[in-house]
Amino acid sequence: MAYYGKEWQEVNTGMKQNYRYWVLWRCPSVRFLDYQKVKDAERNKAKELFGTVEEPTELASTVRLPPSTP
Repeated sequence: MAYYGKEWQEVNTGMKQNYRYWVLWRCPSVRFLDYQKVKDAERNKAKELFGTVEEPTELASTVRLPPSTP
């Protein structure tokens, strides 16, 4: 399911508290984020919140990127 306009803003706002974990889940090789070193505890928390690529959690299933514009 893709979110557009206001729906995307609501989902995005809800993700602000977990955005760092979401980035680590989507890009596990990231070593620094927001000028801070990524810790193993953060990687573990990201996996706990979002699961794995093969088995994403319900939270991971609700997060979608907005469509790209040409």
